[in-house]
Amino acid sequence: MFTVYDSRVRYSQTDPKGQLSVKSLFDYLQDCCIFQSDDLGETVSQLQERNRAWLLASWDVEIVRPPVRGERIRIWTWPHYIKRFFAYRGHAVETEDGTLLVKGNSIWTFVDTENGRALNVPQEEIDLYTPEDRMDLPLGKRKVACRGEFQTGESVRIHKHQIDSNGHTNNSQYILMAADCLPEDFDYRRIRVEYAREAVLGDLVIPRIYSSGGICSVDLVSEDEKRFAAVEFS
Repeated sequence: MFTVYDSRVRYSQTDPKGQLSVKSLFDYLQDCCIFQSDDLGETVSQLQERNRAWLLASWDVEIVRPPVRGERIRIWTWPHYIKRFFAYRGHAVETEDGTLLVKGNSIWTFVDTENGRALNVPQEEIDLYTPEDRMDLPLGKRKVACRGEFQTGESVRIHKHQIDSNGHTNNSQYILMAADCLPEDFDYRRIRVEYAREAVLGDLVIPRIYSSGGICSVDLVSEDEKRFAAVEFS
């Protein structure tokens, strides 16, 4: 099943260069996933009533050309592979005439929200999300490696405006925190994200910044040095 919706890049969504900001890009991709679930009659609220949720495990997104202010864009998503705990989902952002701007893959985990455990995706969920094959998207790796020497960035305290309906820090907020740690002149076209554990209201998030060979990775950790998420820019 494909889900697609049209939008226009607003001034409030752009960075100082007039391009779609990294947070707004991932908001678009995430919103498209939510629209698909809504269209299938399985809303976030309905899943919550059954103590179930789809939690995002990772992103692997390539920016072919950043969308710019005022540009009319079309956002796509489709499921393309489900196995055991994980569902793999494709993403694309295009211009009105079909020129590809962004493509990517995400991995989601089906969980029991009462105990936080991952569950094998039940057959009724598999039947609901009909796999599609729109473009070549390697399954990729979920893990983001952060090794070697690092610099410590400015810590971030989680506030109410960063929390979503699950009671956790929203997925795109971690990417924004990591992007704020990049050097001023650092240019990137690929973003990989690994989510490890949820930051909640009041948590302190400490960025550890690793830079080597044209890759900048930011490990977002807790005060006891446990990973919340890691973001790799290249």
